[in-house]
Amino acid sequence: MYKGKKNEIGYDGLWETQDGTFIVMESKATGDYVFSPETVIRYRDNLITERRIPRNKCSILVVYGRDEKGTLRNSVKGSDDASMIRLISANALFQLVKLAEEASAIKMKQITTLLRPRDYFVLDNLVELVFPETDDDIDAVEDDETDNTMHAQDADRTSDVDDKIDEPRIIKVFKNPVVVVESIQNDVELLHLKYKDVYATGYETNDGFVVIEGAQISGEETNSCPGRISEIRKALIEEGIIQDNILKKSVKFSSSSTAAGCVVGGSASGPEKWRTEQGVSYKK
Repeated sequence: MYKGKKNEIGYDGLWETQDGTFIVMESKATGDYVFSPETVIRYRDNLITERRIPRNKCSILVVYGRDEKGTLRNSVKGSDDASMIRLISANALFQLVKLAEEASAIKMKQITTLLRPRDYFVLDNLVELVFPETDDDIDAVEDDETDNTMHAQDADRTSDVDDKIDEPRIIKVFKNPVVVVESIQNDVELLHLKYKDVYATGYETNDGFVVIEGAQISGEETNSCPGRISEIRKALIEEGIIQDNILKKSVKFSSSSTAAGCVVGGSASGPEKWRTEQGVSYKK
């Protein structure tokens, strides 16, 4: 869309990441002239109004060739909407493209995370980005900063954007997001968890682990069941997602260990509990 098109919204690019978030891309050859962040914000809002992107899963990325004087950067910094905009030079972007050509799933997640707004004042975010292969048995400190940073300005524009856009059903317990999944992916390797009288099937995503509806959930909890697991299970029961120890809707948990813990009703290592059809552990 760089050269423009009649009767079209004037964005330069619209990118969708593997985890279903969107990036409205604007490209500038140089920062030697006035850049208006408000123009790109308008592109984004028009896309939301036309229901082409969801309101709470989109941000803006400005790609530039040269900005020796810092004019472009200062224009964005001085904008009221700076929290939802990120800048990257074309050279740095090309480096990410080269990395992405042979990237693993973990590295691809790192790359897409870099391109979206996130507050690195909280070091947990930086640790998760730089060292993603951490111990899954140690609970990550989940925070709402990413969502708040990316969409802090949305509340001021709700009158201009249709609020009836379908949004995923999200349940938050102890800041652990549990998302009700309306449709499951088909091109994934299924993993299985068998424990005493329970059985569940699921698969890994870029930002969590999905347990597929119909899973058998333990009706009892162990004495050592972590409080956060107990609270998540309680919330799913209260929401009617777990009925008679059966998962009625597919649910995405923040990690494979959280998913396994909710299934068995206690502390569980996801990489060990989830296994392939041949019995190979998720960890291997």
